Amino acid sequence: MAGKKSQVVQLQLEVNTEEQWKKLLEKDGLTVVDVYSEWCGPCLGMIGTLKKIKLEVGGDFLTFAIAKSDDIEALSRFQNRSEPTWMFIAGGQLVNLVFGADAPRLTNLIIKEIKKEKEVQKGEATRDALPFDELTPEERVRQLEKEKRQLAAKAQEEATEAAARAAAHRRELHNLVKYISSYTVILLMPYLYENGSSEAWQALLEKLGPMGYAVQDEENIELHSSLAAEILYDGREEVSQEFTEQLQSGKAVAKLILYKPHEAGEVAPLPELDKKETEPEENEDTGEDISTAQVDAMLEVAKIIYGCWPTEGDRYPLSVDPESLDARYRKGTDIPAIWTPLTPDGKANAIMKFFPKFAEKYKLPPQPTLPPVITIVFDAVKSLEVNEMMQNFQDEIITTGYFTGPDPSSAIKLATTQEQYEQHNKQDGETLVIVVSRRRSDPLLSFCQLGPIYISDNVDDGKKDYEAFFPEDEEEKEEFSPEKPQKTSKLEVTIPQYKGEDDEISEYTCEKGEMSVPHSNEVSGCLSSTIGQTPSSKVCGEQAPAQEAVNPEA
Repeated sequence: MAGKKSQVVQLQLEVNTEEQWKKLLEKDGLTVVDVYSEWCGPCLGMIGTLKKIKLEVGGDFLTFAIAKSDDIEALSRFQNRSEPTWMFIAGGQLVNLVFGADAPRLTNLIIKEIKKEKEVQKGEATRDALPFDELTPEERVRQLEKEKRQLAAKAQEEATEAAARAAAHRRELHNLVKYISSYTVILLMPYLYENGSSEAWQALLEKLGPMGYAVQDEENIELHSSLAAEILYDGREEVSQEFTEQLQSGKAVAKLILYKPHEAGEVAPLPELDKKETEPEENEDTGEDISTAQVDAMLEVAKIIYGCWPTEGDRYPLSVDPESLDARYRKGTDIPAIWTPLTPDGKANAIMKFFPKFAEKYKLPPQPTLPPVITIVFDAVKSLEVNEMMQNFQDEIITTGYFTGPDPSSAIKLATTQEQYEQHNKQDGETLVIVVSRRRSDPLLSFCQLGPIYISDNVDDGKKDYEAFFPEDEEEKEEFSPEKPQKTSKLEVTIPQYKGEDDEISEYTCEKGEMSVPHSNEVSGCLSSTIGQTPSSKVCGEQAPAQEAVNPEA
C-alpha cells in the first residue's frame, strides 16, 4: 500500500492552496487537473489510465495534478460536485473541461490537447482559452439539463400533490354522501332577487313545503365563474360570458333543504329505488341488516325544478321541460335561474362548498402520516437474525415483507411474516425488506450490524423505496371503506318558514328519522335506480314507459 501511495503522489501533484494553484498555472506544456472537494476525494480509479498516458504519450510535456476546490477561488463552483471533474490547462489558461470517469474519452481528449498545445508552441495554431470564472459550453449544457430535470421534478411533485388533494376530496365526498340522503341544495341565481324578493323561490316553496321539505340553512354566495363551473357543470365546461355577466349582478342564495317524511298514511312523494336494490340482505358474518336507502331528497326537488326525473349519468340538464320552474325564470338557454344537484357526489360537493360547517360534522378523521423512514433490504437467509432484532424495536418497524429479489421494480412479494415465509419453497436471491422509523438512531445502527445488502441513503429515498416495495399499503390508504352511518333517535324539529305574498306559511314540525345510506354507483356517483322506476313518464329529453305514479304532483 505504501508503494502505491508513493506512485500516486509522484504521478499527480497536490494543489491545496492559492499559492500552489498559481505555481501550477506557470507549468509548461499541458496540465490535466482532477478537481475534487474535501467531502468527495479525487478519482483514484483513473490513476492506472493516467499513468499509461503519461508514459506512452505525454512524457514531460504532460503534467497531472489533483486540486482541492475548497480553498481555491477559481475552483469554487466545483465544491458541490461529486462527479469527477477534469480541467485542461495550457499557458496558464483553461482550454477544456470535461466530467466523468470515461477512460477512453479522457484519453482521446488528452492526446488531442497535447497535439494542439504543441502546435500552439510552434506557432502553427492559436490557443482557444476559456475564462476560469465563467461556465464552459459543457457546463452550460449540463446547467440547462439540470434546470429541465428540476422543472420536471417540480411538475411531477405538483401533479402528485394535486392528485393527493383530489383523492382526499373524493374520500370526503364519498363519506358525506352516506349522511345526506335526506338533504339537498337549491341555488337561486342573483338575478332572481332584482326586486328584493324572489317570485321563483316563493313558487318553489309552495310546492316543496307541503311535501315535507324545509330550509335548514341559507347562505349568500359570491358565485364567480370558476365556482359556478365546478358546481353546476362538474368542471366539465366553462360558464358563458353572458352567464358570468349575470352572476355579477349580486349574490346567489344557497339553501340547504331537509326532507322530513310525513307520517304513515300521508303523502309519500319521493320515488323509490329499484326493489332489488332495496331489499334487506342478511350479513352472513354478523347478521346485521345491510339494506340501502330507499329515497334521496334530491330526486323530487330536481323533478320540480327541471320538470323531469334525473336519470343515471345526468349531470346538469342544458335542455329542461319548457313548463318547469327553471325554464320559466331562466334568462337564456345557458343562463339558468335555479340549480339543484342531480348526483349524490354533486350534492355533497355543493354542501361542502356552500355549507362547510354542516359538512365539517361528518368530516373524516385525518389520516396518519408516515414518519421519516429508512428501507433496509436483507438476504432472506438472515430472516431469523433480523426478526429477533425486530423484537427489540417493535414500535419503530413500519412494515416488513419477503420478496423474490432486491429490485422493487421486478420483485414479487412472497410473504408478510416469518411464519408465512417458512411455509414457502425458498429460492436463492430472496430478500427480507423492513421499513424502519428514523425517529431514533438505535434501530438503524442495530440493523446495520446484521449486514444488509441495501439501505436507503436518506429519508426521501426511504419513502420512495417503501412505496416501491409496498404499493398495496398506499392503495389501502386511498380506498374508501364504507362505514355504517350512526342511527339517531327520533327528534322533534321545528323549522321556521318564509312569508308568502298573501299570508305567512305555517311552521312544519317533523320527526327526525333514522339516517340512511343512498345506494350510488362507485364509477359515476349517480343513483343506481330511477330509470323505469320513476313516478312519471317524462324523462329529460326522451319519453320513458309510463309507470304507476306515486302522487308526483303532491
